[in-house]
Amino acid sequence: MMIVRYLAREIFKSQLVSWFILLLIFFCQKLVKILSAVVCGELPKELILTILGFGITDILKLILPLSLFLAILITFGRLYIHNELIVIHACGVGKGVLIKAAMILAFFTAILAAINVVWLSPWSSRCKNTVIYNIKINPIITAIPAGRFQIFQNSHTVLFVENIKHNKFSKVFLVQFPIQENIQSAFILAESGYIEKSENASQVIILNKGYHFEVNKFLKNFRITNFSNFHALVHYQHKEKKPDPNNFDEADIMKLFSDNNPLIRAELHWRLIIVCSVFIMAIIAVPLSVINPRYGQILSMLPAMLLYLMFFLLESLMRSNVSKDKLDAIFWMWEIALFYLLIGLILNTSHTLPIRRIIVFLKSWYRRVNNSV
Repeated sequence: MMIVRYLAREIFKSQLVSWFILLLIFFCQKLVKILSAVVCGELPKELILTILGFGITDILKLILPLSLFLAILITFGRLYIHNELIVIHACGVGKGVLIKAAMILAFFTAILAAINVVWLSPWSSRCKNTVIYNIKINPIITAIPAGRFQIFQNSHTVLFVENIKHNKFSKVFLVQFPIQENIQSAFILAESGYIEKSENASQVIILNKGYHFEVNKFLKNFRITNFSNFHALVHYQHKEKKPDPNNFDEADIMKLFSDNNPLIRAELHWRLIIVCSVFIMAIIAVPLSVINPRYGQILSMLPAMLLYLMFFLLESLMRSNVSKDKLDAIFWMWEIALFYLLIGLILNTSHTLPIRRIIVFLKSWYRRVNNSV
């Protein structure tokens, strides 16, 4: 039907705009957290875009249902203000056309949300955690913060740099503890230095003008050596991060179905709720998009936004309680979803002809009862 295609096209345009705006907002929020980690020396600045890229899937979990919800409110609200929908209704076309156009967009949005929660999100979470894990076991490859002790190589080496300028160190203190008992400990003081990467991905600390102290705990003596150039090799350890049994963001959907752990059940139903919320919120948005000219579009959208916010707040609350094994996931999380679906159905059918006939019949029956009494 031509009207359905027209409405679906207008909703899709608004959804794209809403999607990009929401993505930018959530992107900036995540960027602030990553930059704070970079400032604290927990992440190197070279990995900012990598961590941001892997975080897009978590953002999509929230903005896919919200973008469609806002698109329906904005599009139908604008068409009500311009009297286009009023003319369509005056020509005998009911609100079923609006629901059909909204459901077409909800179907494709739900497919994207399902792909995200089933495959993309667990994969990106595993990749992001692997990158962060390798950073933790190889702190030397990160941007070493000035004025802080940096421990690496299984806690056998400690590095302290007083000042860093253009990747050059000044006032360097390096300690190498023995891996075996018969090897001497080494303390190194140097005026300057820098880090160089070798072909086999190992790191080489090159120090200039300093002193090398060797300590033998058995003989209890020191050996002091003056040097102009000193090379210390640090092996880069690349390890695949083992799956964390307590991190269910990485778990595949099949694993979630096959386990009865409360945390796993909470994660499973949370992912399913995200997909179903696309249809539920689309159904609710259609009747709530009717604009009252006295209040304007912004105030008319306020009840719809409060309903949407309450839905995800309640689902998040139920998810946290289910993960603590206080509530049953199937009952409480889906009870909220079914309650909102019931709200959407009531709002969509409250002004239809069958409901009006039922209301008229009930009113007439009530009058007859009162007259007989």
